[in-house]
Amino acid sequence: MKKLSFKEYLDSKQKLLLALKETPVQTITYSVKKYCTLIVGEKDDKQYVSLKPSQQLVVEWRYNNVYAPPIPVNIQLKESKAAEQSNYCTFWAGTRLQKWLRKNAEEE
Repeated sequence: MKKLSFKEYLDSKQKLLLALKETPVQTITYSVKKYCTLIVGEKDDKQYVSLKPSQQLVVEWRYNNVYAPPIPVNIQLKESKAAEQSNYCTFWAGTRLQKWLRKNAEEE
């Protein structure tokens, strides 16, 4: 593995920051690791979605600020059947959803 010089590091960091400003929305697919429940919907109208291992979640993240955590915009649950997909929103902050995902799912 090649070590970067400090100048190369700063250049690559600058390129990443510029790319983030151009495309502030990122879509990541996660695979559920264990049986768990995800809370979705509004704060007053919560829904509990039961998940099974190897189900897929597609989370759309919006980056408003480079130094702040992302905001979850949309959560899509891919069912086993190809035609079925469920879209949800959540009232959780980005850090809370990221913590839940680290505990219950892994990025594909």
